[in-house]
Amino acid sequence: MLLIFSSTLSKKSFQLQLFVEEMKRRGLPCVVVDVHDIATNTKFSIQHSNDGAFLFEDGQKIISPQKVYVMNVWRTDSIIRLPPDFDKPQLIRNRVSQFVNDIRFIFEDCMWVPGRIEDIERADSKMRLFKEAVSCGLNVPRFTIDSPHYDGKFGIPVYKKSLGYPFSISYSKQKKKEVAVITTNLLVDKESDSVGDGLLWQWQAPILSSKQIRCHVVGNKIWSVMWDRGVCGVEDYRHTSNIKNEVINWKPHSLPAEISSQILKLMKNLSVCMASPEFLVDKNGDYILIDLNPCGDWYGFFSKIQRKEILDSIIQLCC
Repeated sequence: MLLIFSSTLSKKSFQLQLFVEEMKRRGLPCVVVDVHDIATNTKFSIQHSNDGAFLFEDGQKIISPQKVYVMNVWRTDSIIRLPPDFDKPQLIRNRVSQFVNDIRFIFEDCMWVPGRIEDIERADSKMRLFKEAVSCGLNVPRFTIDSPHYDGKFGIPVYKKSLGYPFSISYSKQKKKEVAVITTNLLVDKESDSVGDGLLWQWQAPILSSKQIRCHVVGNKIWSVMWDRGVCGVEDYRHTSNIKNEVINWKPHSLPAEISSQILKLMKNLSVCMASPEFLVDKNGDYILIDLNPCGDWYGFFSKIQRKEILDSIIQLCC
């Protein structure tokens, strides 16, 4: 039995739906724990006795999982679909956090895909990722700084990025309830921000690029697509899609053999077997690694044929 951890911000995940439907079609048992879906998760319970550790759904015992697939990294601090009239959101978030951690700890002897939570978190850290990537021969942004402010020592405008998960919670006075807010990376049009706002940010050197590459890696298999903007610029596809509302046309792409070898080595060193690496291609044609996304989306970037190939490979890996 495969236990799937999901953490969907919207009410429907096409990626999760496709995966579960294919598992059922093949007669492969699986159960989904969506950390953000409080209403559904109240059906689950875990129990340890002399007979072992088991997960229950609606009071029915489920066979202990052999493998765990972390489709999305859970973010209990971002849970917004709370029970009606519940006025203690932090309390329920803390309890959900402990509940999913208890599931995690009691089944930690299982095989985890793409890796154990600690390995996923390590691969998600830009600082650790870039340090390891350089040792594997990959190019990374010229500098990355975690700090409340940027002192301008490099003398160039910089990206001002949300440190950590770009999804946060705010309170809408108009709606009189908590709402989801997704932040977008900003290019700060000045050479320094010595004052800051008291918050921690991640400052990063901008990359003048003409192409962006999105990949998905399962084991030793790599799929990749490319967005060619036609001219060099510093905006990534998220800014173009979310802020400018322009349609992104992703086309099939093949990574150079050297880059493929380096990304596989990087993932091995970080102990993750699946990821969605992102590259920017600069004006010299060099590939610059900007993210690894160990639990990244593959449904929204690839063609129907590629999605089927990726789906087959993930199921083979998990089952």
